[in-house]
Amino acid sequence: MRPSVRNFKSLRLQKSAVRNNYQAVIEPSWRLITPPATQLVVCQVPLTTNEEFRAPIFTTKWAFPSWRNTLVTTRQRIMFKFQELIQRDMYKLAMNITTEHGKTLEDAHNDVLHGLAMIPLWVSLPYLFLLWPFNLELHYSVGLGST
Repeated sequence: MRPSVRNFKSLRLQKSAVRNNYQAVIEPSWRLITPPATQLVVCQVPLTTNEEFRAPIFTTKWAFPSWRNTLVTTRQRIMFKFQELIQRDMYKLAMNITTEHGKTLEDAHNDVLHGLAMIPLWVSLPYLFLLWPFNLELHYSVGLGST
């Protein structure tokens, strides 16, 4: 069954973002996004080429040394700013999840809340590793069936 398009002229086109820049898609091949609940096309997304796929990997490798050398407190501030942005746009994020995945708005809202609940855990991980009572390699080198 082919999905129906309600108003193709007003269809939203998604772009690829790398290093905070939206990239023009080279030889665009598009995929229609249809939520399972309605089977109506809600937007088009470009299919990624190999070059476009490798660009974020290169960017991550390029950014990692400076992130690694960033103070833990600065990283925490960045993550809490990220948390503020998610809280500010929580309704928009939930609406996108609802529109594109067909979830109810309440389920989508709970998914966003789950992501928000993870941020304090990520922020506390450096301190948890400092307080870890034993060497991780020794702990995980023991097999599951060993006594």
